[in-house]
Amino acid sequence: MGGYIYVTLSIGVAATIAFILGKVDRHKVTVYGIWIILFIVLMLAISTRFTLIDFVASTSVGPSIFVLFAMLVDIAVFETGLKNKLVKWKFAEIPRPATSLIFAIILGIVAFSVISGPMFIPNKISSLKDQLVTPTADRLGVTVAENKQPFFTEWEESFGPHIRGIALTFWLFFIGSVHLFYYSMKEFKKERAWLTVGYAIFLVTLVFSRYSESSALNGTNFTSLLFYAVGPLIFIFIFGRHYLKSSKIEEGREKFKNVDFGFILLLAFFVISLISARSAVRLIMMLVPSASIMVAYFAVVPAFSAVKVKDSFWKIVSVGLVLVILISTVVSGYAFYTAIKATAPGQVPSAYTQQWQKAMAWVREETPPNAVFGHWWDYGYWVQSIGERATVIDGGNAIPYWDHMMGRYALTGPDERQALDFLYAHNTTYFLIDSTDIGKYSAFSSIGSDKNYDRASFLPTFQRDESQLQERKNSTLQVYTGGTGLDGDIVYDNNGTKIFLPSGRAGLAAIVIEKDFNDDVISNPQGIFVYEGKQYGIPFRYAFDGELKDFGYGLNASVFLIPSAEQQSGGVNIKQDGALIYLSEKVAPSQLAKLYLYKQETDSFKLVHSEDDFVVASMKSQGAVIENDIVMFGGIRGPIRIWEINYPDDMQFDEQYISTYYPEDIRGV
Repeated sequence: MGGYIYVTLSIGVAATIAFILGKVDRHKVTVYGIWIILFIVLMLAISTRFTLIDFVASTSVGPSIFVLFAMLVDIAVFETGLKNKLVKWKFAEIPRPATSLIFAIILGIVAFSVISGPMFIPNKISSLKDQLVTPTADRLGVTVAENKQPFFTEWEESFGPHIRGIALTFWLFFIGSVHLFYYSMKEFKKERAWLTVGYAIFLVTLVFSRYSESSALNGTNFTSLLFYAVGPLIFIFIFGRHYLKSSKIEEGREKFKNVDFGFILLLAFFVISLISARSAVRLIMMLVPSASIMVAYFAVVPAFSAVKVKDSFWKIVSVGLVLVILISTVVSGYAFYTAIKATAPGQVPSAYTQQWQKAMAWVREETPPNAVFGHWWDYGYWVQSIGERATVIDGGNAIPYWDHMMGRYALTGPDERQALDFLYAHNTTYFLIDSTDIGKYSAFSSIGSDKNYDRASFLPTFQRDESQLQERKNSTLQVYTGGTGLDGDIVYDNNGTKIFLPSGRAGLAAIVIEKDFNDDVISNPQGIFVYEGKQYGIPFRYAFDGELKDFGYGLNASVFLIPSAEQQSGGVNIKQDGALIYLSEKVAPSQLAKLYLYKQETDSFKLVHSEDDFVVASMKSQGAVIENDIVMFGGIRGPIRIWEINYPDDMQFDEQYISTYYPEDIRGV
């Protein structure tokens, strides 16, 4: 539902500009008022996520509501007896819309300060600043890759093709928007060029103030913040100067009124989309609609202007520029077409989505309609739309604290009872884990951690190095290489000698597995750690090679052996136990390890469905012998597992697990 803000914010900003330009009369106030009131009523009716106060105080809907308030203040002030008093108060020199806006701002500040406290306005200003500079700073946001705030050099890559390092589409819509602004100011003569220069400066500072991580304009230092702020200030100064000057005469006021509202709305949407692209990777796509309109406009409108040029020299120059624009547009469009044509067949439907389609078919057919699914938030919309079942959390992240608790108790927690307490509070009847959760462990373990990041970890993989195979009399030593950092300090007592390996400085370089001739692990896996140029061998207590083996001593870590496969000319070569997943002391006792990897059913969690990865299923159908349903082949490929939850008779509802308050000490970074 988050996409609605582009509608409300764009209309709100455009309506504010139209009001300042004097384009709003009583009829337009009525139409606008009906729209915003109906919007709020419908949103409140169809969703319990919002309240009226939420809308009024938000930076997405609030501006739309505020401008309606300013319009009503304008009517109250200038169409009543108050108008005569304004002359005495020396407000006659200020344009009517600006005067009304000043009154509305003052009244709004007073009202919110009384209702919400004196710090409400300063806090909102600080929040707006944070949204513009570092929009994603909480733990939930920064651990999700799509929320990463990109640099210009990163998001500009999406608007190629690149010719001699120039992103063609980017410059088409960038220059196109400047031309549209210039075209929209056609009523003005002398002021037109200055206003366009101000707009161009504003765009340059908006786009390039977060250029690259290594540049002076990295988006967070003083230079880039100053550069970011100076653009809008210059534009406001240039516009304000001409606005105050032109508003003193009737002809000037008419010029502002004649600015096309459609252009205002499009430019507002474009600027908001640019800010979005600058804010998060996932929002770059929101720049596509407005950018496409800008490119289409730029490919057509300049041609009409070129044919009107009378001077023969400038006519040739104009036509030449138009041809360059048209050719660039065609080249850009064709490049996007060929890229999409090449990638689409492999994306829709992909092997991954086929696996989900089959799993969700089972959900629709084999689970009751009132079933509720627990899982990481990524899959919420898929279970809801394809599986037609309710979920505890989903991609909307309406209640971020539930994401924290799902990660902490249901996925990374070692205590099954706590997991059940959380799931029971949400009426959860089924639990689902997907193989991609192995790669996402770092994300939800971080989100599910306390303020000291007690659960934060990851699941690195190691590959067997055939060249280091060592034959013994009754066994073989197999070396798995890879390399990973530590998720915490390791302190191990090795026969009276204390080994200390600090996280951030020491690492795990290899793991040695001893097997007998039946291919069974017969002794503790040995971790080869490296710290300050020295190697340290530490035994792990656990190993899984079809069953979980506990050797009784060693570091409380584990290895999970899996087949690896590689494509060869004659087909796929499968190596049983060709790879392994390392489970640190934090991960080894987790719910994900016990349920998904070890497949340890309990009285409460009964595995009722397992949907193989498409590639793994294909291997099995061709007669391949695979000892595990998790295979390393271009990454981890595993099944979607679904458990039915049977709660103990003594389960009781615990209100803390439905709390929506996200404590500050674990929400922030």
